[in-house]
Amino acid sequence: MRVIICLILISMITLCGCNNLTYSTENDDVDTSTNNLVESDPEAKSSIQKIANIQYSFDPLNQTDVITICDEELNGASVIHTEGEIAERILSILNNGKWVSGNTKTYSDVEFSIDGAAEVYYSTESGLFNDKANQRNLKLTDEDKSFINSLIFKENSLSASSISVIKEFSDQSLTLETDRLQAFLESFDQPATWRGWRAGIAQANYDLCFVLDDSRKIYYSSEAGVFKDEENNLRFVATTAQGDLIDSIINSFQNS
Repeated sequence: MRVIICLILISMITLCGCNNLTYSTENDDVDTSTNNLVESDPEAKSSIQKIANIQYSFDPLNQTDVITICDEELNGASVIHTEGEIAERILSILNNGKWVSGNTKTYSDVEFSIDGAAEVYYSTESGLFNDKANQRNLKLTDEDKSFINSLIFKENSLSASSISVIKEFSDQSLTLETDRLQAFLESFDQPATWRGWRAGIAQANYDLCFVLDDSRKIYYSSEAGVFKDEENNLRFVATTAQGDLIDSIINSFQNS
């Protein structure tokens, strides 16, 4: 009887020791509670992923690296290459900005390619970057937006003491009176922080031609709402005020 009791006690002690050993091995340097929470809670896992994406940084540039700016409005046809200090400042804005999780529905008219390895999309109007690969967006400060847009928009001042407007594909023409002439010229003096002349000409039907007194010609497409300066290979997307002015000019043709 004593032998049987001893054997039973020894077996119980052995089993307890094995259980303790197994428990210790499974929890060695592993937080199982957190791991199980992430695996069982998709939202928690998604939150951790979003934080990782927001904190992501683009690789530093080498001396020979460039940041390419492609014009989405022209399907990437108009390309600007930046390098050196300008490229470094662009990269600094991207890496030091306060990114927010998720991409916005904001229309992006420019694509930035960072040495061909990463792409971010930019809206010149709202000053907002979308990093689609990392599902995040960055709203620029006014200073940074002004700098980025200055790389895209071009200086192209217009001046004239008289402007003739010719309706294409017809013999109709008229001369702008003083108030509309001034309104037309001043309408192109937009803040460089969000709008201006930019490289490349949009493919469209141009139905009006504005002839300045120095014989310079600016064409306008009512269909696309865009001006073109063929001589300088530039275009300007019309503002609402310009659209209203053009409408009044077209009405003048119809009433003449």
